[in-house]
Amino acid sequence: MDDRGASLTSGPVAQLLGRDHRRLDAILAEAKRFLAAGDLGRAAAKFAEFREGLERHIAVEEELLFPAFERLTDGGGGGPTHVMRVEHAELRRLMAEIAATLVRGGREGPTTPLAALTARIYAHNGKEERILYPAMDRLGEVAFPLAELASRLGVS
Repeated sequence: MDDRGASLTSGPVAQLLGRDHRRLDAILAEAKRFLAAGDLGRAAAKFAEFREGLERHIAVEEELLFPAFERLTDGGGGGPTHVMRVEHAELRRLMAEIAATLVRGGREGPTTPLAALTARIYAHNGKEERILYPAMDRLGEVAFPLAELASRLGVS
């Protein structure tokens, strides 16, 4: 969907999670192409794949990365991780709305919430890749074991 990759994701955590962002971007783009072509069945299936992958990605961040980041930075529940959690909740709300519309056959037209989701993901991922992931990489692999991250994301 964009070229956030190489220059912004220099450390191992940023590379791994940035690569997952781009994988998810590609799946969402496929869902949008199927929707534009009027193939609601395939659009719904691709969107379900995207949603499952994004839920897994969010779980990795909220269950592994954010708590470690907060411990190491004395961030408690505030700061950048609080903002990311709030944004994750909004992404989840939009995904549920889109999925429900697709299941009903798309009669209400999922394009508006889909456009909102796309814009929010773009902004959210940019913040993670420019600010949060590089900060996590500076804290080191002790805080964020890469093998566990990759395993939880289902990537190598």
